[in-house]
Amino acid sequence: MSAFSKNACLVLCFSILGIHSLAQELCTKRIETSVFFDFNQSKLSTAAEEMISALFPWEANFYPESVSLMGFTDNSGSVAYNKILAEKRIQSVQKFIAENHLSNTEFKTVNIGEDQPAYDCNSKMNRCVKLTLFLKEKEQAVSLDRCKELFPEEFSAVGITSEELTELKIEPKEDLVLSLEDNKFQTKIASYKREVVRLNDILFYGNSDRYYKSALPELEQLAEFLISDESYTITISGHVNGGKNSSRQLRKNSDFQDVYELSLARADAVKVFLMEKGISTNRINSLGKGGEELLFPKPETQAESDANRRIEITFHSSEN
Repeated sequence: MSAFSKNACLVLCFSILGIHSLAQELCTKRIETSVFFDFNQSKLSTAAEEMISALFPWEANFYPESVSLMGFTDNSGSVAYNKILAEKRIQSVQKFIAENHLSNTEFKTVNIGEDQPAYDCNSKMNRCVKLTLFLKEKEQAVSLDRCKELFPEEFSAVGITSEELTELKIEPKEDLVLSLEDNKFQTKIASYKREVVRLNDILFYGNSDRYYKSALPELEQLAEFLISDESYTITISGHVNGGKNSSRQLRKNSDFQDVYELSLARADAVKVFLMEKGISTNRINSLGKGGEELLFPKPETQAESDANRRIEITFHSSEN
């Protein structure tokens, strides 16, 4: 086995998802690997091409939704040169996949260069492109009378009716949590010190660190605020819809060992989004709180369970 093959780490993440829409149950698979390069090189080696090709094909009931590519370098050379090198590496991987496997799939690319190492332990391993394939299960109709069986997420029984499958607006805790409004984000945050803000639109699939697409506007808003005001650092707290007793079942049905690992993965998902927008990792701390702070200890609807699977942000200002 080549040194490249030993270093390449392929992680298959299978997510057991909750109900996201009125009549569909979708399952998403995420495939991750790192494509490594020789020193000062952007051309794919034969071993790298073989490793990428080994990711294809997948099960017939899945189709590719998107591909994420993050380019890295070691810290040899100038920052500007390494940005160019990282971009060339991204283009090499994208071109190979597009020409040989996926011609009509969306590619999302992030050029990081040497700014934030992919692997702190080994500079050679930072000469890489992190590749993530997002595969979605082909949609299957779900009868509403099966909702009680399909749901919920972290193993607390929930019954749902079609009338209950509507968005729930959670009122903020008066002494702790602020509710975000579209046009008042910056002024609202700027007027408070070290306050916790619940991001009501950033919700997750069951047993997964994958957030709904409906979370993107609020994530973009958060990123824009942090970019516009660098005096703030944040702590991202992830939550789940279940307590300590859920951990045993979670290990049987998920890649996550317990509710704390799952909640941390959700916080890290938001952290990765912000990093991809150019926000330094030094400004972002992530924390998994498990089910310690359930909004609904005994959820009775999908909306209440969704609300338990949430993200909260604590803002810290250096000017305070």
